[in-house]
Amino acid sequence: KAYSLKTQGNTYLKNSKLQRAQKCYKSALSYVSHAIGEVTDIKLSLYNSLTLRSLKLGNYEETIKYANKGLEINLTNAKLLFRKSIAKFRIKERKKFKRRRKTRYIPVSLKHLRLIFANM
Repeated sequence: KAYSLKTQGNTYLKNSKLQRAQKCYKSALSYVSHAIGEVTDIKLSLYNSLTLRSLKLGNYEETIKYANKGLEINLTNAKLLFRKSIAKFRIKERKKFKRRRKTRYIPVSLKHLRLIFANM
């Protein structure tokens, strides 16, 4: 059941139906979390898919959360590490942009003020 939900989620992801994809992946994870035995491969694959989906939506904090959960299973998973680093970079860029907007907001530049006062 978890595998079919994952496959269905992949189809939604490919068709850019990201909310539906997330529902499928989370449902599959709930099946896998209650299962006993070797389920780490599908679990890791689901976390990979959830990080991709979150990254596409720009939910960088969520991307990091899912990447960390996947990295608990396999610490050296390249896709998870890559997506996590992209998310961290985007968060930094977002914060930098917000700081710049706050500090650079000046309604009139000094050059314009000089021109205004020179013409008075």
